[in-house]
Formats: sequence, C-alpha cells, structure tokens
Amino acid sequence: MKETLPAINPDKPFENCLFDRELYSEIVKIKIKQYPEGFVMSLNNGWGTGKTTFIKMLLADLKLSKFDYVYINAWENDYDTDPFIAILGEFKKASKSISTKQSFTKVVLKASKVGVKSIPSLLKHLGGKYLGD
Repeated sequence: MKETLPAINPDKPFENCLFDRELYSEIVKIKIKQYPEGFVMSLNNGWGTGKTTFIKMLLADLKLSKFDYVYINAWENDYDTDPFIAILGEFKKASKSISTKQSFTKVVLKASKVGVKSIPSLLKHLGGKYLGD
C-alpha cells in the first residue's frame, strides 16, 4: 500500500492539519529546551493514525524554529543489516544543515551522548523483535 501524505507548507507546517496537532509541536519544543544536551524521542501508535504526517509537520516546524535535529525512521531502515550505518548516515545528513561552526565530529560526539542513553530502549526493541514481547 502506498503512503499518501497531505501537502506540508514549509512556512506553515500545520495549516492543513485536520487534528490541531500544532499544540503537540509546541510541547515537543518545550521539551527540547529542557534537554539542551539532546534526547531520543519515539512516536508509537497504530498503522494509519498520522504518525508520519505529524513527524513531517513537526520537523518543518523545528526547522522554522531553528532547532537542530536528527530524524531516523525505523521503518525505512528496518531491513538494513547494520542499523548503526543507517544511524550514522542520518547524523551525517543532519550535520550538513547545522551551522558551519560545528563539524561532523562535534555532531557525532554530541549524538553519542544521546545514543548511549538510547541503548536500553534499543535493546528492549530488539529483544521484543527477536524474542517476542
């Protein structure tokens, strides 16, 4: 089944949102400010509930608000034999949009702090995937 997302205006990401989700974007931005060293956020819900649409709107809103972020879609990389390569690729892609004051090395070092904090969640996910819930 092909995924069809509504048009997202980069200057007004939530203008076509049918569910008034802009409030949730504001909450995410508040959380980001509370964790200046970064954090990992996961969005989980049933198929077809609008997760991807919300994330695309959120990312456009974060970009407008001058936040740096790395977006990793687990489904897009589900069949990779080495997820670490996919994750590094996303960090490299993100480093291109970050101001020239920061090098890729600085981005990776900062990301590694966040990555270490995400290890328990990754292990839980992998355990559930290969061993069952």
